[in-house]
Amino acid sequence: VAGFICNALIKPLKDSDFMTEEELAQERQLAHERALKAEASMSNATVANTAKSSPVVVLLAWLAVGIPMAWGMMITLEKAMKFLK
Repeated sequence: VAGFICNALIKPLKDSDFMTEEELAQERQLAHERALKAEASMSNATVANTAKSSPVVVLLAWLAVGIPMAWGMMITLEKAMKFLK
């Protein structure tokens, strides 16, 4: 019932709320320019950030994620086994 009332209260937008074709073209041009600039800076950053991660850091990161996940899966399976008995 609440959803029906909320939907009934929605009014259509006025034409003045929409962008004109000129405003839309200008925004598209700005977005295109920003995308080109971002792409150029990303390619430069990619070349600069080619340093390899230490295997120890990678192992510690995986352990930080894997141990709690394994514990959670173990607890879930233990509780599920109670239902099957």
